[in-house]
Amino acid sequence: MRQPRVLLASRYEIVNSVPGDQASSCYFGIDTTAGRSVVVRLAAPPRSRWLAAARGAAHRYLASVIDVIDSPDPLAFPLTASLAAGTQAIVAEALRGPSLHEHIKREPLGLDRSVAWTLRIAEAIRSLHSRGAAHGALSPHSILSEARGRAISPVVTQLLLPQLGTFASPERLSGEGPSPNDDLWALGVLLYFLVTGSLPYQGDSPSALIKSIQQTEINHFSAMSGTFLRELEVIVMRLIAPQRRRRPASIDDVIDILDRWERRSPMSIQPAVPAVVDRNALNQAAKLAVWDELVLDENQIPTNIEASLAEIEDARASVYAKSLTASAEQRPMAAVSEGFTTHRPSTITGEPARRRLSSDAFSLRLRRRPRWGVLAVLVALVGGVVGAAVVSLVGNAGSPARSLVKAVQQRVSSLPVASARVRERVNPRKEQDSCIRSYYPTDAFATDPDLGFVCKNEDLVEVTQQLNTLAVLISADTLDGNMPDSGSVVANQRPARPESSGALVVTAGTTTRTWQLGWYELLATAIVQRNCCHEPPVVKLPVTTGWCQQLQTVVTNIANLSTKSGDISSAVHAYDEAITCLMSQGRHTVYSYKGVPTVLQKAAFQQFLTHAAEIDARRASKGN
Repeated sequence: MRQPRVLLASRYEIVNSVPGDQASSCYFGIDTTAGRSVVVRLAAPPRSRWLAAARGAAHRYLASVIDVIDSPDPLAFPLTASLAAGTQAIVAEALRGPSLHEHIKREPLGLDRSVAWTLRIAEAIRSLHSRGAAHGALSPHSILSEARGRAISPVVTQLLLPQLGTFASPERLSGEGPSPNDDLWALGVLLYFLVTGSLPYQGDSPSALIKSIQQTEINHFSAMSGTFLRELEVIVMRLIAPQRRRRPASIDDVIDILDRWERRSPMSIQPAVPAVVDRNALNQAAKLAVWDELVLDENQIPTNIEASLAEIEDARASVYAKSLTASAEQRPMAAVSEGFTTHRPSTITGEPARRRLSSDAFSLRLRRRPRWGVLAVLVALVGGVVGAAVVSLVGNAGSPARSLVKAVQQRVSSLPVASARVRERVNPRKEQDSCIRSYYPTDAFATDPDLGFVCKNEDLVEVTQQLNTLAVLISADTLDGNMPDSGSVVANQRPARPESSGALVVTAGTTTRTWQLGWYELLATAIVQRNCCHEPPVVKLPVTTGWCQQLQTVVTNIANLSTKSGDISSAVHAYDEAITCLMSQGRHTVYSYKGVPTVLQKAAFQQFLTHAAEIDARRASKGN
């Protein structure tokens, strides 16, 4: 039977310490308000300052820091008698799943997947750097290859584990402590490890590691085979160059260069500059910062984190269930008086990831359904009933009464006819076809074709091709002179009609019969199906081999989101990432699209979404 304990900040119950934490400064706990597992780390300045700076940084590939508590109550921690002045308790999400280190033991990632995962990890780290924070503990042990509750891998944990010395930069080994620059170095070592399966530098002390960094001749990738391997080797060697001036300046530079490699974009390859050994540095004894937490022996990193979290999950389920039962029996104010919040805090969502393929935010406008028409109809009906009742009551009353009744009836009859008009019965098939056509320009269809196949055919590619065949192309020569900025125009492509034109008009070349949406036309067709078909067909797209996310899943998600209000940028970004992944592996050949979405196509798709939202709003208004 677990004894009740003092809650940290009247919210977090500390359960036990994280395995392997000898200083008893890191704990697993339960967020009694939200019913989730958390990790709580006690830290004093200056360490607490850069840990606390991570609060608010959220990303799909990052376990977020959700709270920073000043002057925490020592009684909330079962193994801590007292806390030093200035100590803070930093609280982060505790996610379950196997670590990347365990995953690599079972199955190597391969070249392309190693770069893709490093790129995702870099995006998560960027969200920290943008807030002036640093991760400070980046290694395969602190990264989850599969995290519960996260659809896309990997996920970078925070606070759980200390940094391995073999992933620490020379500057950190010399006492500078964690920093964004140190994270970039750790990314380089991580990428080298994922590609080669070994570490570039070894040492059992800070001095030995610095000596290894200065003197070791790193094994290059020449013994391996693969496309663009030479370019990747240059990238990695720059990341772990002994001289800081030769390394990338920021995480944005790292993401950009890895992104270009993943796209197989041409890169200028410069010959590697031999490392200059600093003899004075070798003679100096490296000294870690007293407050820094660094582990030089990998065997000291705990491997039973998953089992410990499983115990927390069981305890959490029990405590949260009892909490819900108790709160239902008590008065609403009781929870407030005891320091509990009576609402569940909103889940921290991932910030928009890197926008490699989507510089614009894709959004659907708020769908409002006006109810003034319904109100007018109700007023008219009530007025009619009242008038009839008055007539029945007055019967053969005198002239003044009859005059009053006539006045009421005339007032009712003067209401707008359109407000009380009963909507005529519409043929379902015609209504469906009309809905589909409304998503296109008014003159897109020269005839009145039967569009029933849109709601009957599950093959999204085939439906898209049929719609493009039926739609009449609008000549590029008919565009007005309103042209977007030259920076948004892709070479050899004409821009779309500006949004101010009031209708979605996308130009096409004179020899093609496809709208200039590119890959996005699949999304557009799925959105039309979901919003116009009484029983929308299941989205079916070609199944691709490899580890890339299936487009069928991503498109279905976006189609479902299109029926709700809100921003779908993150969902479209996942679609862009899946396309990039397919093209990097050559799996995109099952589709007819030859390149990644262009700036023109992104702008056209945003125009489509805007037009679609306006059409839906008008349709909802007419329905009411």
